Amino acid sequence: MNYEIVIGMEAHAQLATQTKMFCGCRVPAGSEAS
Repeated sequence: MNYEIVIGMEAHAQLATQTKMFCGCRVPAGSEAS
């Protein structure tokens, strides 16, 4: 039986923007992440 090794990486960042990335919704200062 052969196995294929797959390694992934995930990064999280909080952007200092006034609107959300995929819509024009405003982001209140200090709000929780969705």
